[in-house]
Amino acid sequence: MSPEQAYEEICRLAREHALILSAAGGVTTIVHPATQRREGLFEQIQHMHGLGAHPDTLAREREAAFKARQLPLLGDA
Repeated sequence: MSPEQAYEEICRLAREHALILSAAGGVTTIVHPATQRREGLFEQIQHMHGLGAHPDTLAREREAAFKARQLPLLGDA
């Protein structure tokens, strides 16, 4: 396998498993899933790979779900 073929195979696997944060000009940034979660990149990368909603949409959905679970404050009834 040539270096070019190896690069293409690495990129294919990284795309298949949603590990690519960015790619341009022959430079690909691959991020481990644990690092994606720890650094708050998981939702963004999932969205970029067509595997999830936009992070802003997910944040709005979480906020709405949180508000729906809250009990009204005294005098707010």
